[in-house]
Amino acid sequence: MRSCSIEDEYTVVRELSSSLHLKTHLVRCKDTQETRKCRAIEYLYHTKSARIDLDEAIYDMLRVRCPYMIHYTDVYNEEGSKRYMALLSYDYKCTLEDYLHEQRAKGETIPEPMLWNILVRAVKALRYLHDPAQHGGRVIVHRDVRPGNMYMTDDSVVYLGDSIFCSSYTYPGSHVVGSALTNMAYAPPEIMTSDAYTTAYDIWSLGCSLYELATGAKYSEVIKAAFPGVNYLHALERLQAQPLAIPGYSESLCANLQRMLHIDPAERPTAASLLSLNGSNTSSLASSLLHCSGSC
Repeated sequence: MRSCSIEDEYTVVRELSSSLHLKTHLVRCKDTQETRKCRAIEYLYHTKSARIDLDEAIYDMLRVRCPYMIHYTDVYNEEGSKRYMALLSYDYKCTLEDYLHEQRAKGETIPEPMLWNILVRAVKALRYLHDPAQHGGRVIVHRDVRPGNMYMTDDSVVYLGDSIFCSSYTYPGSHVVGSALTNMAYAPPEIMTSDAYTTAYDIWSLGCSLYELATGAKYSEVIKAAFPGVNYLHALERLQAQPLAIPGYSESLCANLQRMLHIDPAERPTAASLLSLNGSNTSSLASSLLHCSGSC
């Protein structure tokens, strides 16, 4: 991490998108004229503990080297502007949220082979993050898996996005929720009853994301709508007593999503198990992929 302005080496061309505490800019290198995407991460109003959480997340994103997710190649700490400027490892065309809206505007759904492709690449990214052998005995929980933070290139290659909400803990164990909260629409049910979470957090979030990409609806809203006036966790239990079925998509895909969306985090598959085929584990992702086209 550098304690200087990014404008010493890059020209900020324009702002591409903006959200709370986070903006994305297009920047151009003054030496090579190469253009890159860059995150502007503001910390002016962060508490001391929130700033510590943010710094740890940024260092994790700097250390990550995974071909299936966006990470930071360099970060500039601009103390005067109270922000970090983080250069991204990969370029992209749009988010999967944008892609979903484009498909819906045309009256189309996302083809199932594309959903499998998204699932495979996202799970491979999570397998890397959740592997303690990759991080000196620690695991990284992404905590920001959602369609708006998954990206597609012009060649339809999908990357899991970076995360300023990620956290790490020594494996085995769990992590206590810090001061930074992520998008609650993709947060797992266990955070409603406990202040600790594991890597199963990300599996739930990915299940929610894939459900939304398949149906156009947020899973959390479906739970509330299915049983109006019923406590959220009770409504979830009642909904999950029924087999998950999504019109136009295979039983195999739906079965995998239902496993990922299990109310009990201990019953959700790990990223590693989703990518393996062991004995009778025929409902695993690897087994399901046998029925997909070559694009998977």
